Amino acid sequence: MADEGRKNEKALAQIEERRKMYQDCFSGQAGEYVLEDLKTSFFVGYTTFSKDGLEIAYREGIRTAYLHIARMLQDKPKEAR
Repeated sequence: MADEGRKNEKALAQIEERRKMYQDCFSGQAGEYVLEDLKTSFFVGYTTFSKDGLEIAYREGIRTAYLHIARMLQDKPKEAR
């Protein structure tokens, strides 16, 4: 049991360290500009509809990349709130 708890603590610490790195990378004027550009380029707030199913899959994939970055920039994950 104690080993499991230490593993969980270590995993949470690694996630928080990674989250801090994302925040360091995307903070400041340049980081905010890049995020806005990604939001526009990666179909955030826009439909990914296309007549081509492969195009929809592509657009959803790149939107998922932006959403991952946005989640990492949150102070705490939603599950922990």
